[in-house]
Amino acid sequence: MTLEFFAAGKPEPQGSSKGFVITDKRTGKQRAIVTSDNAKLKPWRWSVQLAARLAMERAGLGGQMIVGSPVHIEARFLMPAPLWAQAKQKRGKVVACIVRPDVDKLARGLMDALTGIVLQDDSLVVDLHPTKRYAVGVEEPGVHVLVASHQPETAAVAVSPPLDEDPPEPSEEATW
Repeated sequence: MTLEFFAAGKPEPQGSSKGFVITDKRTGKQRAIVTSDNAKLKPWRWSVQLAARLAMERAGLGGQMIVGSPVHIEARFLMPAPLWAQAKQKRGKVVACIVRPDVDKLARGLMDALTGIVLQDDSLVVDLHPTKRYAVGVEEPGVHVLVASHQPETAAVAVSPPLDEDPPEPSEEATW
């Protein structure tokens, strides 16, 4: 199963959650309220969920979400480029998006938006590849998403050397 879609809008990060206890005035019982510290997150999630639902309908999946199967997700976040970056882009320079929000918090917001729509739970994601960059030219800010069944036989595996061995010498080509 593979699902691809683009959700337009300014990607918003899933920051920290805040919780507090309130007392119900009618019943006198206390209950916990959990809220996000980013007010723009909810509209962003709605945009992602709408794009995902439309893609599922086009793929003939209807409302059938993934249940109990490992999933691979690629997410390419396109951030709005500030004016200084747009000027450099027009001169043909590549400008890295190394400012907030952090790519892991963008991915967290995306995963929570997909939960209950595409995925039964985001714990099904065993392979996640989020990237972020500035939108270039006429590109619209948003996120390109690919959700696919995880294929363990094709998954790349990095093997670290045993701890008792010395690491290999760096090559002359490597530059950091």
